[in-house]
Amino acid sequence: MFLRLDGRIGRKGFWLGFAAAVAALVAIDLAARGTALVLLLAPFALYALAAVIVKRLHDRGRSGWWSLLIVTPLVAGFAAAPLARLVGLGERGIQTFVVAVTWLAIAGVVAWIVVDLGLQDGEPGYTEHGPPPLL
Repeated sequence: MFLRLDGRIGRKGFWLGFAAAVAALVAIDLAARGTALVLLLAPFALYALAAVIVKRLHDRGRSGWWSLLIVTPLVAGFAAAPLARLVGLGERGIQTFVVAVTWLAIAGVVAWIVVDLGLQDGEPGYTEHGPPPLL
């Protein structure tokens, strides 16, 4: 489930894999906070999370490239600062605007993951990404 980006997983497999990958990320952060060990271990857990999301996207009939929507909050945060400067907000206003835009983008991505990937049925039967998932 965590090693390959091809294939499909159903809702149950998605939630199990998502929970396991997030738990691994939290455990890595708690165990190695502030050390270089985080930089060594976190990519493995992030890859596992990406694999789960891509496989669920496949089950929903979408390309794995849709997973790039998850970086939307980062893009929104970086784009918000120049926009706030352009509008003429002061330093305090810029910080507030960037934080607000970033959190709104995060909320949107979380809502998309929960509703589309976590609650909706996958494509019935065989698809270009393989047979229906067992989990």
